[in-house]
Amino acid sequence: MSSICNNQMPYQKYFPVFPMSLDHRAAQFAPFAALNGFAETIAMKGKQYDLRPFLAEDQLFELNFKINLLSQLDDKNQAIKINYFEEEDGKDKGKINELCEKISKIDFKRKRILLANQTSIPFKNIIDIDFYK
Repeated sequence: MSSICNNQMPYQKYFPVFPMSLDHRAAQFAPFAALNGFAETIAMKGKQYDLRPFLAEDQLFELNFKINLLSQLDDKNQAIKINYFEEEDGKDKGKINELCEKISKIDFKRKRILLANQTSIPFKNIIDIDFYK
């Protein structure tokens, strides 16, 4: 019995620890994105939007007159300057754009103006139309 007690296990004071590289050490304390896509959502909330403009009755009448006049023109290469509201995600928020382009087609069935650069603008988003050559 005394032989078992006297034969102690050798105690190793220092374990062989190799120094960690700076890259691995920095990775332990680096921040991580716990919520994926959260930064993009915050950026979208900080974006400045315009509210959809509401046109008065006489402005709607004038706009309707201009659209009908455009549909009856013989010159399909008529260039127009169009101010329109571009929606963001189908809401009443977005931005107001101005575009100078030639008309490709006026689609009364789908209530859209198609421009030569393949832009399709719904009638409800049009704010103003001006003619020029």
